[in-house]
Amino acid sequence: MNRRNEDTNDMQLREVSQAVFDQVREALWKANAFEAPLRAVLTADQWDLRALAGAEVPAERLDDIRMGWLEPGGPGPRDIAEVIVGEMRRAGGAGLISIDVLSKPDDARLEEGGVPFARVAGDTVAYLSGETEIGPVEAAWRMTASPVGHVALVTTYRLPEREDPDYDVIAAVAATTTVILDAYDGDGAVVLTRRLA
Repeated sequence: MNRRNEDTNDMQLREVSQAVFDQVREALWKANAFEAPLRAVLTADQWDLRALAGAEVPAERLDDIRMGWLEPGGPGPRDIAEVIVGEMRRAGGAGLISIDVLSKPDDARLEEGGVPFARVAGDTVAYLSGETEIGPVEAAWRMTASPVGHVALVTTYRLPEREDPDYDVIAAVAATTTVILDAYDGDGAVVLTRRLA
């Protein structure tokens, strides 16, 4: 997990090799009910892929998202939230669905923290933010942090209700403009942005 004490403002979205795209696809199991629809739409010819890291991190180091220790050049949760908010604003009217890979719908922990969440498509839990402010987005991202990582979507499709077993994950993914994946053993993130037609 990220070992930095403070977030910094020197983070950049940096280009990475196409090899990273295959690593991202391997990590999609973290998306729970959203995995299959994401696999169907995440193709290298339709998405731009970048890593969030400081300028001091060597480019070749960014090409293996399975390895940790980007320090001191890895982003903190606030840095990641800033990127997410920027993507939400760029998409206009978008919301954040941050998928909790480990929680189950009956976990008592869901009520902690005061962050809106939803139970969707069986046993998938996601934290939500329809606000384009850093605080709520960072809270949703932090709530889904886990030792195995997590995935978040910026989508223009409606956000799910708290209890939404029939939520259309396929439609949500079809309207997704950005996918954010925890990477580098929790020390960073990769950001996939859908290319405009």
